[in-house]
Amino acid sequence: IPDFNSYQISKRALQKSHEKSQLEKWEDKFLQRSRQFDQTASLVALISKIALEQLSGCTAVVLYDTFTENSNDLLLEKLFRTFPIPYVHGQITEQYYMKIPKLLKNPDSCISYILFLKDVMRCKTVIGTQVNNKVVLVARSSQWRVYEFLASEESQSFMNLSAEAVTDVVKTNKANLGIAGLYVTDERMKLTTVSHLHSQDCAAFISLTSTALPRYRAIMGPFHWTVWLALTLAYLFSIFPLAFSDKHSLRHLIDRPEEVENMFWYVFGTFTNAFSFLGKNSWSKTDKFATRLLIGFYWIFTIIITACYTGSIIAFVTLPVYPATIDTPEQLLRGRYQIGTLNKGGWQYWFNNSTDPITKKLLKNIDLVPDVESGLKNTTKAFFWPYAFLGSKAQLDYIVRTNFSTMNKRSLLHISSECFVPFSVGLIYNKNALYGKIIDLGLLRTFQSGLITKLKGDVEWSMLRSATGKLLAANSFGNSLRSLTVEDRALTLDDTQGMFLLLGLGFLLGGASLLSEWMGGCLHLCKGKRPNTATSIQSNYRSHEAPTPREKLDSIQYNSFESHRIEEDIFEEPQEKEHNCIVHEQNVESEDDIEEHINKLFDFEEIFGDRNTNDDSTAQKNEELEEENEKKV
Repeated sequence: IPDFNSYQISKRALQKSHEKSQLEKWEDKFLQRSRQFDQTASLVALISKIALEQLSGCTAVVLYDTFTENSNDLLLEKLFRTFPIPYVHGQITEQYYMKIPKLLKNPDSCISYILFLKDVMRCKTVIGTQVNNKVVLVARSSQWRVYEFLASEESQSFMNLSAEAVTDVVKTNKANLGIAGLYVTDERMKLTTVSHLHSQDCAAFISLTSTALPRYRAIMGPFHWTVWLALTLAYLFSIFPLAFSDKHSLRHLIDRPEEVENMFWYVFGTFTNAFSFLGKNSWSKTDKFATRLLIGFYWIFTIIITACYTGSIIAFVTLPVYPATIDTPEQLLRGRYQIGTLNKGGWQYWFNNSTDPITKKLLKNIDLVPDVESGLKNTTKAFFWPYAFLGSKAQLDYIVRTNFSTMNKRSLLHISSECFVPFSVGLIYNKNALYGKIIDLGLLRTFQSGLITKLKGDVEWSMLRSATGKLLAANSFGNSLRSLTVEDRALTLDDTQGMFLLLGLGFLLGGASLLSEWMGGCLHLCKGKRPNTATSIQSNYRSHEAPTPREKLDSIQYNSFESHRIEEDIFEEPQEKEHNCIVHEQNVESEDDIEEHINKLFDFEEIFGDRNTNDDSTAQKNEELEEENEKKV
């Protein structure tokens, strides 16, 4: 090529491979196309594919709300332009009702629904419960709202491939195989062909239990309630043989009820080793051999009981106590548990024809719930009556061990270890299916080789949690699992809260009693003071004499003397009762002796400036004393 060296080569700027050409840019601006990814086309393609593969045998009813109809992406226009199967469409009002209700009144025809809603939770309000018809939901809600819908009761109103739905689909030859963990029952064996059993499951109860009793029960915890009842009766009734062996009679307990209180404190003091009763009638001062023999054996009994209580309460405070778990229907019946189960899948009627009397009583007033999560919620939130949920043991174990952890050791879920009813799990397929024998042979080989057990263990290892709340795989270190260790520790306030609560209860009751006494409560109303009034003149035996000012005075003095002697009689010892009787017999003596006795006790001259003129001898003595005083002066 001539003049090749003198030729200058100009390098053209390269265009980016992902960049649009200038012509395409002008076209986008002219047609106002957006650079963002168009989700409408992909959504239309997805709905068309689902309708062609899953809804082709029935007429589709497309329902949409105002928000979808007025959207700028022209979703409905693009969908109806290329929809592959016959359809009818209708509008939903703002109150979530059909604008043309006749679209829902077609019970004999095969239809399916496609719903375009802004709020996925309102789909049941639009079309109601749909068990046999297929429903496709297209919602403009967040994924959290969708998860909430799937976990709610509204999602159970539609066909969701439950055990009954799978059986119906296989029975009508719409599907060839059902593998949804189906229980082998007589009804399913009549409708379909059941394969060989590949696993075992059972109906079990799940209830709320505890791994450790609260610490405030440490005071009563060491002994069962039957032991406390026996101890109370023993300490109460031991009063009477001890008292009878000492006095050979129980009359002193009847005459003096306060002795029962003294004996009670004596019995209580021997148990607590805090104090003992050293009163006048104490049994420790008795000379009777029978009483000492009874007290000796009583002390041996008390020492053993005290040692058992002391050792048990130390162990109870330092180590947790595991209460009995609910594992049998008899325990549920004795505990008055409310039983709940699913309202679908056959659980609602499987046990209706049971001949077991315990099952009849237990499931008499059964509570039906829409899903397992609702049953677990009722179990954990039960307040007045304990609640237990009846369901698949494998499913309950999976839900609990994947969603719950041991954050609080006093509030856990426990699945009964005893199977209420055993169930076998297998596959179902159409009647007279050609591949039935092949499936059965494959299941037998996998079961015999242990492959099913291996798969089950792998799932548990990767998904289930241990008792500490961590995944099983997360607890492994090398080839061994880390074990939980228990270390010695000092007692905390939480461990000793029972004694402080008991002391606080005592202060509370004492304060209430003090307040009642201070305010003049029921104690003063029941125990009031009796007025000490003098005997009237008309009731005095001296009322026939001449009325003098001293009559009333003498009667008052005599009455005060009698009351004084009566009070002395009350506080005297029983061995002085003969002397008290003599005092009471003074009523039959003469008047002169009584008045003389009164004048000796009281000096009326110093009090009133005069003496009793009825006594002549006393007057003469007074005159002699006056004469002697004058001579001295």
